[in-house]
Amino acid sequence: MLDRKQIGFNAYLWGRFKSEEEIRNCLETLASLGYSLVELKDIQFDPEKKLADQLRKTREIGSQFGIDISNIVVLRNIVIPESREKALKDIINCIKEISEAGINVLNLVTAEIPEGMSEGEVWAILLDSFEKILKVAEENKVYLAVEAIGGLICRDYYTTRELMRRLPSDYLCITLDPSHYHFYKNDIPWCILNWGDKIKHVHVKDVVGVYGRGGIDFLFPILGEGALDWVTILKSLEKINYKGALSIEFESYPYYVRCLRENPVEAARISMQSMNSLWEAYTKSIPWEVK
Repeated sequence: MLDRKQIGFNAYLWGRFKSEEEIRNCLETLASLGYSLVELKDIQFDPEKKLADQLRKTREIGSQFGIDISNIVVLRNIVIPESREKALKDIINCIKEISEAGINVLNLVTAEIPEGMSEGEVWAILLDSFEKILKVAEENKVYLAVEAIGGLICRDYYTTRELMRRLPSDYLCITLDPSHYHFYKNDIPWCILNWGDKIKHVHVKDVVGVYGRGGIDFLFPILGEGALDWVTILKSLEKINYKGALSIEFESYPYYVRCLRENPVEAARISMQSMNSLWEAYTKSIPWEVK
């Protein structure tokens, strides 16, 4: 059985923290809502200060409320020539810094295929980039949790599996976001069983529509309103003895702007309400699908 202490929230909605007090308010709020873990981006911290020190302080503050950092997200384009070297430097530095702070999961994505380049050309660059950062990850015992994202090079189970095949390593793993697998009609429970302990992080959100233009062809609605059978997904994660975070992502942007007036606390509150219903359905084997 999965544990409620695995439930976290992706706090990117809080934006850049300007002070320790803002960090404290964020963590105290999330803990009061029932979250035990928080997912953060590297760019939420002061770039002029050492990241490891800021992360250690954040963990220290969180310990006062019973909440810890599950992972750090670093989003850089490691394919296009004009940004590749800087992106690699940023990611390598982030790996070292989070390791120093006692965090061992780094969430990252691949990239879109640039106009004028073939998929084969892009794969060659991608593999070269990952070889460089993977070496540092192995040295620092940090798991690179690659997230498949619709429209990117690694966009579903099969394209991500190719990356794993080409670069076999215990430290090259995945962030599972089933909403993106849905775009490509992947059998999500089957994917989970096949990934097994390669899954180091999970994003919990819903989806409706087909891949295309966000807000027109597809939406990431509030958890429970979309197409994903999350009870079956949680039971599949239970089968592989998954112990990592179940990190809720609130990406219902139109609702967030129009109705919540960009209030991250309300987004976290609504998300936990949905998660409470999902957790009851999961623990009591109540069907999640609506006929």
